[in-house]
Amino acid sequence: MLVPWLIAIAAPPAPPALTVADFWPMTPGLTRTYKTLEGKRSAELVETVGKPTRIGGKDVVPIITTVGGFDQSHVYYAVENETVMQMAVGDKELLKTPLPIMKVGPTTVKWTYTQLSPVSPKPEPLTVTAESTRKGAKKILGVSREILEIKFEAQSAPGMVPTFKWQETAVYAAGIGQIELDAERTVGTNKATYKSELTAFSLPGASK
Repeated sequence: MLVPWLIAIAAPPAPPALTVADFWPMTPGLTRTYKTLEGKRSAELVETVGKPTRIGGKDVVPIITTVGGFDQSHVYYAVENETVMQMAVGDKELLKTPLPIMKVGPTTVKWTYTQLSPVSPKPEPLTVTAESTRKGAKKILGVSREILEIKFEAQSAPGMVPTFKWQETAVYAAGIGQIELDAERTVGTNKATYKSELTAFSLPGASK
């Protein structure tokens, strides 16, 4: 007599329960080096996580960006309600409306926020749509790490001059932070592209 067999089909394992702190590490001294391409111009860009400080009564952590050894920007961030917020550009004062630039869930998270157009001669709000998606594990610089992809898109409202459109895909690795960036910005009829790719990573007191 044939004996029936029940074949159990296992469900795929759930991704590890990681948080924004995993994909946006704020350890002072952490350094990321990128090869960048803006149009046809290439450069080496270095991001360094600075020491925590306070601006406008808020605890913030700077990311200091240098290109060719020269300071390019100091941008300050904080984590609030499991969301990475861009709090300030420069160390003088907080943004009137901090920008939520990262959220993390077990699969996909969608959100929107408003920021001012960077190209309009007068204050014009832009609605930004954002979506983060867990992408599983991938080897980064020889180590398997969980990956998060975030897509941003914004477009000027009808009648805004000049017209503006922005699309960006940023990829993050747990324990490192951003590893890739692919962005496109169109102002009027002028289109500009920007790409970056991680080439080196260091964390004081730990192996790479």
